[in-house]
Amino acid sequence: MDDCWTHEASVLTGRPQLDGVRMLWCQEFYDGPLDGLAEWRGGEHWYVAVGPVWAERPRRYALHQLTPAQAAAAWQRHHLLDGYQRAAQAGADVAEQWDRAWAERPDHRGAPILGWFTD
Repeated sequence: MDDCWTHEASVLTGRPQLDGVRMLWCQEFYDGPLDGLAEWRGGEHWYVAVGPVWAERPRRYALHQLTPAQAAAAWQRHHLLDGYQRAAQAGADVAEQWDRAWAERPDHRGAPILGWFTD
């Protein structure tokens, strides 16, 4: 789990708890979603788990503001990785393409935090 991108609990200090956040999909998963795209108040935003993720339930997430272009790029990468997964399940050797796409995924943890929510 060393390569998972999560947050320390301190990022939530002084941030509001948000209601009505709906997770659309996750990118990374470890006993539950770790990050991915969510919808809140009509916009698409990036969520990131706040650790320690293996100990806390319900899990807390920081919700990061994305630009429309960043959200569109997130959808594009999501579909790309999904396509590689489907191809691999069908027997295609796409490990190199998957590894490259996974390594090049953007890290949105530096985007402004709007608040936090629980699953």
